[in-house]
Amino acid sequence: MVKLFDAKSHVDEFLGFNSVEFFWYCRERGKAIVPYDEVIMDYETLGEGERKRAEYYIDTLLTDTEVKGLRKYLDRVYKLKMEAQRIPLPVIFEDDEFPIGEGSSVEGLFLLYKDKDYSLNLPIAAKYFLNGCPSKSNKGLSSIHVALGEMFANCLFDNLKVPVPNNLREIIEEIYADKSLFVSKG
Repeated sequence: MVKLFDAKSHVDEFLGFNSVEFFWYCRERGKAIVPYDEVIMDYETLGEGERKRAEYYIDTLLTDTEVKGLRKYLDRVYKLKMEAQRIPLPVIFEDDEFPIGEGSSVEGLFLLYKDKDYSLNLPIAAKYFLNGCPSKSNKGLSSIHVALGEMFANCLFDNLKVPVPNNLREIIEEIYADKSLFVSKG
């Protein structure tokens, strides 16, 4: 039977926050890596919605080979360590289960597969949560607002297919300080 893993990394500083955890996952698979009925307990008795969520969860997990490739890539490109935990199979899927990370009101996605020199053969992303992470000083500005502004600007630049300025954080901090603007997620 195939071995499946979830993976995470601890990032010392990200978006002005310290000790941020990244929960790595496959963003989209072309096809199932293993028959779902072999790795999901009572698969045939799940309702359609539960079944889709359980399938999605399995599709986000990484194989042993994928874990090894991701670990090498993160170390080579970001000098980042990664932990992988084997998931006991078959998975018992609960209706209220949220599979990737722990829910939070301030979260984001790090799209690793958008890296300029991305070399892995599947789209890997990470979900991260900023609530509960200590923040760095931002000239008296709320780190949550600066981080949300930076996440919004990154999405905007990505959708416009325009390069993100290297000094984006400084630009956002200056806008907040000068205009008292803020971005809130809602």
